[in-house]
Amino acid sequence: MAKGKRQAHAMDGAMFPHIVKVEYTVDGQTYTQRKWIGAGYPTPSVGSSVTVLYDRNKPSRAKVV
Repeated sequence: MAKGKRQAHAMDGAMFPHIVKVEYTVDGQTYTQRKWIGAGYPTPSVGSSVTVLYDRNKPSRAKVV
């Protein structure tokens, strides 16, 4: 810690990861997937589009990229 600065709380300045919830629809069925995004990386805005890759035979198996 820099000289003269005091830490008011043990978590001051800490960065935390985000877990983003994504909903996607395949053939009229809506699915939900979560994506872990590490601290310091940009997160998508609410309502923005993201890419989801899914298994055509089992759309619930997916990956947010």
